[in-house]
Amino acid sequence: MSVVRRTFGGVQLSPICLGTMRLDPARLGRDDAVRLLAHLVDHGVDTVHTSHEYASHAYALDVLAAFRRAHPARRLVHVVKLAEPHFEDPFTLDPARLLARLDAAQAELGVDRVDVLQWLLRSKPIEDGPRLALLRDRGRALADALDARVREGRLGAWGVFPYGVPFAEAAVGLPGCAGLVSYLGLAEREHVGQLDALQEAGQAFVAIRPLWGGRLTARGLADPQGDHRVRRLADALELDGDEVAAEALAWPLRHPAVASVMVSLHDTAQADAALRAVEGVRPDPLAFHAVAARLTAAGA
Repeated sequence: MSVVRRTFGGVQLSPICLGTMRLDPARLGRDDAVRLLAHLVDHGVDTVHTSHEYASHAYALDVLAAFRRAHPARRLVHVVKLAEPHFEDPFTLDPARLLARLDAAQAELGVDRVDVLQWLLRSKPIEDGPRLALLRDRGRALADALDARVREGRLGAWGVFPYGVPFAEAAVGLPGCAGLVSYLGLAEREHVGQLDALQEAGQAFVAIRPLWGGRLTARGLADPQGDHRVRRLADALELDGDEVAAEALAWPLRHPAVASVMVSLHDTAQADAALRAVEGVRPDPLAFHAVAARLTAAGA
């Protein structure tokens, strides 16, 4: 199997990004996790997402360190999620505080650079009004600080997790912003209308949660207590069983702005199924938008 790499802000990503939020030692022991990661890398999937916010983070770092020891010549591409401000921080936008968090992430990963930063601006509650005002006031200072880190070679690119379309539309206008790292899938389509503009601007998108938290799978489709929308989605696209998961992974990548889809994988069988789903997928914006229109028309 072979996969075609795509670009996010000049950083080459594999079309699948391994998510670590659900990495669980009770389900996948360290040695097996290292073997899974090596299997993915052997097939061109070398992009990994981590966040200190996840309960799995310490274990993810342990697995990544073990992978480096076992395969010192194999370099991974690291996407790191960091908030500034975080929920518990004063509601300010402090570039120095974000850079300190970026330094800590780089150190704990043991790498020369963080390849992609997924930046979040948080508030309690999440409200666009104050967040957009803070972005207008301090966004340029943050962008300048991140640009300096890119020029130093310690950061490859940075994008935004926006919490919604209004913030996304404002944030991608910041100088140096490579695009968005956010939810995109058959069941979560709020950013579909932005993708063409991102492509025209030379920006990109990393799609989070394409399987909709595991619901867009054969198991989710067969669950009598599951979300009824899963069945509506499958019926609208005339899919069944494993076809649902395959299409859920392939569909975002049909848009030329989408650089990678982020997914949790727990064994080589899942990895091979994901690889088959994205193998040979090429940008086809007409096909991408046709599927979105079909789902919308079906109320799915």
